[in-house]
Amino acid sequence: MRGPGAPDLMSLATGLHAFLEKKEVAVFQEVIPHLAEILGLGEKHKIEWNYLNKGTHEEDQAEEFDASVVRHMLETVMKLDEAAEGSSGG
Repeated sequence: MRGPGAPDLMSLATGLHAFLEKKEVAVFQEVIPHLAEILGLGEKHKIEWNYLNKGTHEEDQAEEFDASVVRHMLETVMKLDEAAEGSSGG
């Protein structure tokens, strides 16, 4: 966390992923692959994470979004949401 009221989302998501991967954690296991994909784990370039953050940080806006990557990220976030709901019994 960067400070109160200003969480560093990447650190939070990475910490959640690490917590869920612990062998004693049995809940929300279906979320792990989708969270890993969003974090771009195992990727040299974390294009997925960059797309999620696009527009939230001061940066050059010269490049356009790739529609197929945006579609893929939306589908991944929806799968993560469905997996989380299924794991919580809701």
